[in-house]
Amino acid sequence: MKLSELIRLREYLLKGFGLDQVIESVDTSIKSIEFLKALPLDQSYRENLDKFTQHLSDLKEHIVKP
Repeated sequence: MKLSELIRLREYLLKGFGLDQVIESVDTSIKSIEFLKALPLDQSYRENLDKFTQHLSDLKEHIVKP
């Protein structure tokens, strides 16, 4: 795919999807996970929550990147 096609696709997706809602949903998910991490949890479960939080943060970063 050409760069110009990728740019057009990105612009279409930005207009077609409510990215603000997606970002808000990611933020809400991260906050929920942070709440869970405050509970007394098994270490491996806590590590998995950390990984999942990082994946969500990475997703958000890629969404908001110009």
